[in-house]
Amino acid sequence: MTRHRHDGPDRPLADVRPVAEHRASPSRAEGLAMVFDPDPLSRAGVAYGGTFSDGDDADTDDLNAQRIQVTLPDIAFDGASYTLSGPYARVVDPEPPFLGTYVSASADYSATRSDSTFEAANAYYHLDRSLRYIHDQLGFSALPPDGSPVSFDPQGWDGQDQSSFSPMDHLLSFGEGGVDDAEDPDVVLHELGHALHDWLSGGNISNVEGLSEGIGDYWANSYSRHLNFWDASREERAWVFHWDGHNEFFAGRTTAYDALYPGGLVDQIHTDGQIWAAAMMEIWEHLGRETTDALMLQAITMLGPGASQPDAAFAVLAADTLLNAGANGGVIQEVLLRRGYLLRANFAASARAGTAPLTVQFFDASFSAGTGGIVSRAWDLNGDGVVDATTPTAQYTYDTPGLYTISLTISDGSAETTLELEHFVSVNEGIYLWQGGRTQFDRSGDYLRNHFLLRGLTNAYSHSNRVHAPLAGYDAVFLSLGTFETGASRLDEGMAGALRTYIQSGGHVYIDGGEAFGFDQVGDASFLALFGLSGSDDGTSDPAPVQAMTGQSGSLTQGMVFEGSTQAGISWMDRFEPQPPAVAAFVEPGYGTVAVENVRVNGARTFVMSYALGHLEDGSGASTREELADRILAFFGIGTSTQV
Repeated sequence: MTRHRHDGPDRPLADVRPVAEHRASPSRAEGLAMVFDPDPLSRAGVAYGGTFSDGDDADTDDLNAQRIQVTLPDIAFDGASYTLSGPYARVVDPEPPFLGTYVSASADYSATRSDSTFEAANAYYHLDRSLRYIHDQLGFSALPPDGSPVSFDPQGWDGQDQSSFSPMDHLLSFGEGGVDDAEDPDVVLHELGHALHDWLSGGNISNVEGLSEGIGDYWANSYSRHLNFWDASREERAWVFHWDGHNEFFAGRTTAYDALYPGGLVDQIHTDGQIWAAAMMEIWEHLGRETTDALMLQAITMLGPGASQPDAAFAVLAADTLLNAGANGGVIQEVLLRRGYLLRANFAASARAGTAPLTVQFFDASFSAGTGGIVSRAWDLNGDGVVDATTPTAQYTYDTPGLYTISLTISDGSAETTLELEHFVSVNEGIYLWQGGRTQFDRSGDYLRNHFLLRGLTNAYSHSNRVHAPLAGYDAVFLSLGTFETGASRLDEGMAGALRTYIQSGGHVYIDGGEAFGFDQVGDASFLALFGLSGSDDGTSDPAPVQAMTGQSGSLTQGMVFEGSTQAGISWMDRFEPQPPAVAAFVEPGYGTVAVENVRVNGARTFVMSYALGHLEDGSGASTREELADRILAFFGIGTSTQV
C-alpha cells in the first residue's frame, strides 16, 4: 500500500539517512545470505499452522529448513566493513524501531528469522533481484528519479503490521506486526510494484479504483507464480502474501479474483485492485512472465495522474503494439474485453444539478476496441430499472427534487458492460449532505442523515464521486470529508469552486474533516476567508484525541464540552485562525482552535470543524451530538420538528 495522500504532495515522513559509507566511493563485494524464496509455505507445500507459524518471530526447524543460500551481489565494502547497500537497493533506518543499517565485519549475512538481520537480507535480496531483472532482462530503467538505489527500512512503521512506499522520499518501509513483512517476498515485491508505478509514470502514481494496489499484487504474484511451487489446480498459486497473510493476522489477497470491471468495484482500493491484478495474471498465463511483465511496465509509462483501471487496460494494448508489433493483441483484447475493460461505457450530460424542473441532455461517449463497434444501448435515466432510451443521445426532465442514479448499458454483440453513476443528477431542494463513498471512516454522513430525518428535514444524501454543481436551491450544504489516516476525501479545486459560488450567493455551509483547510486549500487565502479563516495549519503527526473540546463564549457552542470521540484518525487534524467577525467555536486545550463559525455580510453562514461531529461522544447536559447538530441547523436558519 502506498503511504501517499490523495493524488497530491506527500507530507515528509522522516529524513531518510543514507547508509553510512566510510569512503566516498566504496568498492563492491559479494555477500551471502539465507532467505525465503519465495516463502516457507510455498517451498514446503504446506498451509500456515503448527511449526509453520509465526510464533512471535520464533525459529522452528521446519521454518529454518525452508531458507536457501543466495548471493548478495555488489554490496558495499570499504576494506573493513560490509553494508547492505548496492546499485539497486540500500538499507536505511529512518523509522522506529531503530535497529541500524546492518554494517558488518563479515559479508555473510546468514541468519534465522528470529534475528532481524534475516529480514534485512531477505528484503535486500528480493529488491536487488527484481530490479536487476527489470534492467538486465526486460530493458527498463526503473529507479528513483535521481538514479539512486531504492531505500528500504526492513523494520519500520514503529513495529506496526503495515508496509508502504512513500513517493515523496522513495522509501519502502516494512512493519513487524504479525508475520514480519520483510520476511515475505510477496510484501517486498508488492511495495516495489508501487514504486515502479511511481517511477515509470513520471511521478503519476494513482490508486483510482485500486490501480496501484493491483499493480503491486500483480508484480508479487508474477514472481512467486513463475517459480511454480504450486500446481495450477491449487488456489495458492494465485495467492498474494503467502506467508504474511492467509492466516490469523491478515486475510491476504488473490489474483484469482472473479469480479468484473466495473460492476465488481466496491470502493475499497485493496479489494478493487484484485480485479486488475487478476486480469493481468490471466494474460500472464497465455503469454508468460517476461512478456506480460514487460507489457505491464511499458503500460505504466503511458499512465497519467488519476489513471484508472480502464486507462491501464488500453495502455497494455498499446504497449503490445509498441513492443511486439501487436502480435498478442488478440489474446489481450479477448481477456480484457471479457473482464469489462476495452468495451467502455461512458456518457456526458448537459447538466448535473439544478432546481426542478431540470431538463438534462445525455450523450453516449462509449468506446469499443472490438471490430464491430457498439451495436446496442440501454439508458436508465432515473434509476428505476426501466429502460428510458436506446439511442446515442437521450433527454430527460426531472420534476421531483432528489438524487438520481444514471446508467448506460452498451453491447458490441459479444460482450456488454454497464456504467452506473450513483447520484449523478441532483435536483436541488432542502439540505445537501455529501461524504463521498458509503464505507469511508471518520465521517458524519450517516449520523447527520439520521438526524435530519428525525427532525423531518428534506435532505439529499450523496455518495457521488464529486460534489454536485451548482448547489443553488439548497438551504444548506453539509460536507464530511474524513481524516488523513483514514483517507480523507480531498477538497479539490472543483469542490472549492462549487462552494465558493454557493457561499458568495448567500449559502450556508458546514464542513468537518481534518485535511480540508490546513492541507487541501491551505494556500488559497480567498477561499479560507469565505469561512472566516485568516489561516489554517495541518496540525501535528502526534495523535490529538478529543479530551476537553470546549465551546467558546459568544459562539453557538457556548456551554458545550466534549471529552471523547470514536474517531480512528486523530493525527494531522487542522487548526484554525479565525478572522473577525468569525469566532472560535471549539478549542481543544493544548492543541488549538478546531472549529470556527462565521457570518458574512451577504447573509452566508459557515461552520467548520476538524473532528467529525458524528463520532463525538455524548457528555452531560447540552454536550451531545444531537444538540450540536440542532444548534448548527438553527444557526443556518433551518427550523426542525421531531418526528415520532
